[in-house]
Amino acid sequence: MATCSATSERQLTRQGGVPPPCRILLPLQTPHLYHRGEEFSIIISFSGLTFEIQLRYPGTERYFSDFLAVGGSPTAHLQVTQEDLQRASCYCPSDAPPEFLETVALRRRFADLLLSYSRCLFHSAAFAFQGKAYLLAAPSGVGKTTQLNLWWQLYPGEITIINGDKPALQFQDNGPILVHATPWRGKEALGGTGSAPLGGIVYLRQSQTDRCLPLPAASAILPLLGQCFCTDRTEAHYRLLLPLLKRLVPAAPIWLLENRGGPESTRLCHDHILERKERIPC
Repeated sequence: MATCSATSERQLTRQGGVPPPCRILLPLQTPHLYHRGEEFSIIISFSGLTFEIQLRYPGTERYFSDFLAVGGSPTAHLQVTQEDLQRASCYCPSDAPPEFLETVALRRRFADLLLSYSRCLFHSAAFAFQGKAYLLAAPSGVGKTTQLNLWWQLYPGEITIINGDKPALQFQDNGPILVHATPWRGKEALGGTGSAPLGGIVYLRQSQTDRCLPLPAASAILPLLGQCFCTDRTEAHYRLLLPLLKRLVPAAPIWLLENRGGPESTRLCHDHILERKERIPC
């Protein structure tokens, strides 16, 4: 479930927790804002694509500040509806500010839109290590952020955090799968704006012992499917998503890391990645 990383004195005033659109406009001299009547829009860029987003609430743009772009021809235009906000409120605390609700609603819209461009939001913590991106994947609450922080503490200077919660995977026609930063970094707001080719996936499972094992493709399909974001698991979504998943599973090594959440498991994972890189140089 999504969590809120910001607080506000503004209370939700509509039934069901969805606030009405705010009509207060930000200053026209702000270079990334483009006004259209009572609402305004921003242009953002990530995963090699550019999007124009029509916003309802001032303050939403700050969640996208690292990805703002000036000009350019947008790949697509997005705007959330009142129904989108209503659905987003189900995943947020009751006191979530409206601008945060809008970012959650936009994330859900982007999750569907990206599938049409051979991309998907993937629930994981992504970091770059020796030129490759590695994904720490697991359901919420299993320990992705814990492992990411341990990597950062144990191997300072060796890794770069790409995204702490929802990186975008780009499936190229010719070339490796690319892992991109996105504005949705999780409640800890970990990440930057970079990208790297996929090097491997580590699927996490809590355990009383620390073990790192190769995860066969047949065993990896369903767990990885559960990490791919789309709002509704409709036939149309599956027609777009499943071919991407079919390409993801054989594209890079996948490990199962059974762990107790301590540094021993992180060192074990690190050693397995290095051992494979030595056996199969990139």
